[in-house]
Amino acid sequence: MKYHPTLLLGLLLMPLAVILVNCSAPSPPITPEPVILTAGCEQYTHLDIDWTARAPRPPIQSVSRPAQLAVHTLFIDETILDYAVAGGFDTIVQVLPWYTVEPQQNQFDWQDADRIVREVAEKDLNLVLRLDMPPQWAAGDDPYGFPFNLEGYLRFVTAVADRYRGHVLGYIIWNETNLAAEWSFSGQNLIFHYDLGHGRVAAPEQYAGLLGAAYQQIKAVDEQALVITAGMAPTNENSPRAVDDRRFLDHFLFLTKGECFDVLGAHVYDFGRDPLAPYEEDAISLSRIEDLKALLDTYEINRPIWITEIGYTVDSPYHPTVSQAEQADYLQGALERIETQWPWVQLTTVWNLSYGPGVEEEMAGYSLLASKEEVRPAFYTVQNFAP
Repeated sequence: MKYHPTLLLGLLLMPLAVILVNCSAPSPPITPEPVILTAGCEQYTHLDIDWTARAPRPPIQSVSRPAQLAVHTLFIDETILDYAVAGGFDTIVQVLPWYTVEPQQNQFDWQDADRIVREVAEKDLNLVLRLDMPPQWAAGDDPYGFPFNLEGYLRFVTAVADRYRGHVLGYIIWNETNLAAEWSFSGQNLIFHYDLGHGRVAAPEQYAGLLGAAYQQIKAVDEQALVITAGMAPTNENSPRAVDDRRFLDHFLFLTKGECFDVLGAHVYDFGRDPLAPYEEDAISLSRIEDLKALLDTYEINRPIWITEIGYTVDSPYHPTVSQAEQADYLQGALERIETQWPWVQLTTVWNLSYGPGVEEEMAGYSLLASKEEVRPAFYTVQNFAP
């Protein structure tokens, strides 16, 4: 198997030979203090994050309702929020791109982020923010290190969590780190980079350290905010461009023991399969989530699972498609199976709710909306299912 090299752990010590002249006996060797490097949550928690972005918090109303059924949006406007409310969703999951908040180093622009957080709260919806998509200035150039500026990212995470303390339910730290395109080219043309095999997959040690440092920073400014792991892309591939999600999580959970996250995020796709299909070991299907729960149990990690993406596409050159009627039926079957068979799944997020030009074709086929003015039958499926 071709796998990206993991981070080098350990310390190479070079003894210093000292020749003592006119001494009756050599001095006893000096034993250095042991240096212990961990590959888990604490790798980067020692970093001193110089954060100077503190500013008066915008007035935002509070939301206090259970989070059970979410929808992933690609952008937020009044139309999208009205559809989310009408569909019976209680939570919005939305990417907050780092490059929009800090386009220049140490220069923060909160205008759009403030609007999103405020408007979601005004609709009495919970908000979960995914934090990735680095600005150009933060690009990394170390072929074995992070593909972005680690300290800059942690400063961004801290600034966001502090500004929206008490108004954001939780934060998803990066996305699909088992894909080289998502780890190395977040916010860019991911399909292009994936097809050409560009970039590198995160080492589980890297992601464990990133998550541990982000967890520490978030909890320092908003103790109640939940820290959610990136959902992994379901795949059986093991290559430089993709690593089996179960293999990646097995290593990651072994390293962290669940100590630096509150919720395990999961991306669950059937890719055109019936969601009621029985479990098969290597099938990319809804049942694959049972493997994720088994890994949590193996390491005795008592954390809930949130499905942060699930959906079916009616139009895509990349994924198996279904008809609009099947999209509705399959989504209903998936939601019912999750509710009845897997009580440890506390939140399910439908991918996605979007419309209009500028939406990538892959995303458009998954949407519950056919256009700004027209919903697909799957929209009514969710509406009827919502508590």
